Amino acid sequence: MSEHGAPAGARLDPMSCITCSDALLEVRVVCVSEDGTWADGVCEGEACSISIELVAGVAPGDVLLTQGGVALQRAGERAL
Repeated sequence: MSEHGAPAGARLDPMSCITCSDALLEVRVVCVSEDGTWADGVCEGEACSISIELVAGVAPGDVLLTQGGVALQRAGERAL
């Protein structure tokens, strides 16, 4: 087993969830709600709304990695 719990030699896809294998989707933020809990953006050319409560300081133009309509981190950030 690797340090991540995957079988030895297995490759982890950085664009999918390690738990459920759902793909992470990139969303470019267009606007943020006044209360800072959700944002409107564009994902794969389609308009969408996402929860941004888990990512601090989101602003228009940010690119976020999302799963299930929830922003998890900024694209390019290293996960902790």
